[in-house]
Amino acid sequence: VNRGKRSFDKKKSFGRADFPQGFLFGTASSAYQYEGAVKEGSRGESIWDTFARKYPERNCHSNADETIDFYHRYKEDIQRMKDINMDSFRFSISWVRILPHGKLSKGVNKEGIRFYNELIDELLANGITPLATLFHWDTPQALEEEYGGFLSENITMDFRDFANICFEEFGDRVKLWLTINEPWVYSVGGYDAGRKAPGRASKYMNDAATAGKSGHEAYIVSHNLLLSHAEAVEAFRNCHNCKDGKIGMAHCPLWYEPYDVTCDEDVEAAERAMEFMFGWHMNPTVYGDYPEVMKKIVGKRLPSFTESQSRKLKGSFDFIGINYYSSVYAKNVDEVDPDKPFWRSDQHVEWKKQNKAGKAIGAQGGVEWNLMYPQGLRKVLNYAKNKYGNPKFIITENGHCDAYEEKKPKLYELMDMKRTDYHKKHISNVHQAIYEDGVQVDGYFAWSLLDNCEWNCGYEIRYGLFYVDYENGLKRYPKMSAMWFKEFLKEKDDDKIKKPQVKRMPRRPSGGRRFIKHQPLAFSPFMRSLALASRRKLHRHQQEDDSPRSEELMSFDQKLPTLSKKEQKEQLSDSSDEEDSQGDVQADFEFFDPKPTDFNGVKILLKNYLDDKEWDLSSFVDLVLEQTTVGTVVKVADDEDESVFAVVSALNLARYKEHKCFRELKEFLLQVCSEKSVAKDLGVMLEKKAHDVGILVSQRVMNLPPQLLPPLYDGLFDEVSWATEDEPTEELRGSFRFKWYLLVTKIYKLKNPKQRKPRRGEEEEEETVFLKPEDELFLQLSSWSFTYPMRSQLVTSHEVSFSLQTIYILMGLVMAVEAKRIPEFRQMLNSLID
Repeated sequence: VNRGKRSFDKKKSFGRADFPQGFLFGTASSAYQYEGAVKEGSRGESIWDTFARKYPERNCHSNADETIDFYHRYKEDIQRMKDINMDSFRFSISWVRILPHGKLSKGVNKEGIRFYNELIDELLANGITPLATLFHWDTPQALEEEYGGFLSENITMDFRDFANICFEEFGDRVKLWLTINEPWVYSVGGYDAGRKAPGRASKYMNDAATAGKSGHEAYIVSHNLLLSHAEAVEAFRNCHNCKDGKIGMAHCPLWYEPYDVTCDEDVEAAERAMEFMFGWHMNPTVYGDYPEVMKKIVGKRLPSFTESQSRKLKGSFDFIGINYYSSVYAKNVDEVDPDKPFWRSDQHVEWKKQNKAGKAIGAQGGVEWNLMYPQGLRKVLNYAKNKYGNPKFIITENGHCDAYEEKKPKLYELMDMKRTDYHKKHISNVHQAIYEDGVQVDGYFAWSLLDNCEWNCGYEIRYGLFYVDYENGLKRYPKMSAMWFKEFLKEKDDDKIKKPQVKRMPRRPSGGRRFIKHQPLAFSPFMRSLALASRRKLHRHQQEDDSPRSEELMSFDQKLPTLSKKEQKEQLSDSSDEEDSQGDVQADFEFFDPKPTDFNGVKILLKNYLDDKEWDLSSFVDLVLEQTTVGTVVKVADDEDESVFAVVSALNLARYKEHKCFRELKEFLLQVCSEKSVAKDLGVMLEKKAHDVGILVSQRVMNLPPQLLPPLYDGLFDEVSWATEDEPTEELRGSFRFKWYLLVTKIYKLKNPKQRKPRRGEEEEEETVFLKPEDELFLQLSSWSFTYPMRSQLVTSHEVSFSLQTIYILMGLVMAVEAKRIPEFRQMLNSLID
C-alpha cells in the first residue's frame, strides 16, 4: 500500500499475524465525547460542559450532555469491539466523575468509582485490555473558577490526588496508562486560538474570545500540564497496585515536509516546526528542559523548570503515545508581528497543504487539518526513535473523517472506503516502521469505535468505525471499516491467524497490495427479491462458462426501464414467492477486489460489450481481474456460488496496447465511428494520447439497487487516485494518471422521433432512454460522443412489450470525458441518487 520496499510476503494476505506477538489492536475514546449522562451518577461539571452551553455558536450548537450514551450502553458497545476482533480499548476517566469538585478534600464520588470498575471488569471479561487516560481535556469547572485551572501551578497536586485515586482503585487491573492527552492541542486550542474550552485567546486571534492572552497562556498551561504529568508518574511508580504497569503521555505531532526541499530555510523551518510541535512536550520528559530553539524564540514568555522539576520529568514515561492524523508542508517565515504573538507565529513557519511544485501532501478530510499522508506516521516514529533513544511507542489514536458526512445518506456513510483505506495504509506504515526501521511499536488504536461528539465540531463530522444514528435512538451500524478490521484481525480456531486466501494472477503488477473490500448492504424485501431472481438466472449461465447468453438473463444491456414496479413484481412473482416461503430474503451486497473465480460472472456481464463482434473477450476479462489495484466486483454476502452483480474498473490504453483484445477494441471503435468530426479525435486518443486514456469499464445486472452507485464510483475514482501514489514504480503510477476516460455503453433511441406523436392520453416517449442513470451524467460532461446502431438488439418478449420493440432501437454509445470533470460527476451522481 505504500511506495518502496514491502517487507511482508506479498503472496499472503496482510493481517494480525504480520505483527509482533502481544501487539495490541484497539479503538480509542474519551469520557466527554462518549459517556453522556452528565447529570447522573453525581458527576461534577467540566470546562467543556460550561463552554458548550455558554457558547453554543462556537460549538456547532451542540453539547455532550447525552452524546452517544456510552454510560448506559457500554456493555453492548464492548460486544461490538469483541465482534470486530479488537483486543484493547482506550478510554478516559472523567476527573469530575471521580472528584465532582476537582479536589480530594471535597469528596470522592463512589458512584463514579463503581462505574469505571464495572467498565473495566466488563472489558476484561470479554478479553479486551483496558488502556486508561487520566486527563482528556475535561478540567473540573470548580478548579477553573477557583484558580484558573491549568493556568495555575496549584492544579498539579490536585491532579496528583486524582491520579492516585485512579491508580489505587483500578491499577490492579489496568496496566496501561496515559497521563495527558495531546497537551499541545489543549494548550493552543484552548488558550491561544480560543477554539476549544475554555476558549481563551487575544482578540487578534479570536474575536469571539472574551478573555485570554495568546502567545503567553498556552506556554503556561503546557508547563503546568508537564508538571502534572510528572507528579502523576511519580504517584504511579509508588503505587503498590500498579506493579507491572506502564505509563506514558499521548502526543499529537504532525509531520512537516519542507515546502521547497532545495531551500535551506524551508528545511530548517520543517525541523523547527517539529521542535515546537513535538519537542515542546517530549524534550522535557527526556532531557528535562524545552528545546533550545523554543527558548531562543519564545524567550521570557516560556516558563522554566526548577532543578527538582527537571529531575522528575526526565524519564517520566515507559512508552510514548502517538496520536497521528495529518502532515503539512513547512514554509519559512522571516518576519512576524512582535506585538501580536501566538504559538504558530513563534514557529516562524507557514503551514501549507501544497508544496512549491503544487503537489498536495494528502487528500483533504472532513476538517481542514485532516490531510491523508500515511508516510508521515512512519516518519514521525523514526524521528522520535532517532531523537529520543529508540523508546517504545503505542499509536494511541489514528483516524479519518470524511467531509460533511452528516449530510450524506446513511448508506453512503456505511461505505466508508476512504476511512478503510486510511487505516490500511497507516497500519502498513507502522508495520514497515517495525520490521524495516527497527521502531518498537506495541499497539495501534483507531479513532474511534463509534461516531461521537467531536468537541467544537459537535456531530458534524464522523470518525467512527460504527455509524451512530443520532436521529433514531443512537442506533449503531457497522461501517465498511469495521468489517475490514474484523477480517484483518480474525483468528483461526487453533489461535493462529486466519488470513484471507487471495490468489494473484500471473500478470498482476507486483507492487500494489490490496485489502478486501467488505461491507454488507441490506435493502427492502422487494429489492432483495429482484436481486436474488437475477442472481439465480445469472448463476445458471455462469455454470455454462462460454455458452451463448440466454434470453432470460436480465442485464442493463437487455432490458428497457419502462416496466412499472407492478409489472416487475408480476414477472418475478414466482421466484419471489419461492424465496418468501423460505423466510426472510437476504441479499446483502459486498464490494470485493476482483479475483480469478469471478471470471465467468464478469465475462457474462461483458458478453456484448462490443455488440456481437467476435473478439478476445476472455483476455479482456483476464486484464480486468488482474488489476486488483483499481477495480471492484459486487457480490452477495455469503453466497457460495459467488455470482457477480457488477464490475467497475479503469484500464490504461497504452499499458495494454500490445494485447490482442485491446487492438480489437480500438479497431472496433474506429470502425463504428461514422461521425467525421469525432473520428479524428477518437484516433488521436487511441494512438498518440493512449497513455493518458483509461477505458472505464462499468457493467451490472439491471436490478442492482441504485444506492450502490455513489460508493461504487467513489471507490473506483479514489482507487485511481491512490494508485498514482501507491504503485511501486513510476511507470505503474503514471499509468493511472488519466487525463481522459473513454466509455463504451448502450442506450435506447426512439425510432423516427419526428414521426412519432403520442395519442391522446399517452405520455410522450423520451427520445433517449439511458439504461444506466450515470450514463446520462457522463454524456452531459463529455467533450465528444457518438452513437452507432447495434446489430445485436437482444430484446425479448420477456423484457418489453412488442409495441415497445417497434418504437426503440438499441444503440451503442461512446463518450470521452475529461478526468478533471470526475469530481463534478461524483457530486451529480450523489445528488441524483439522493
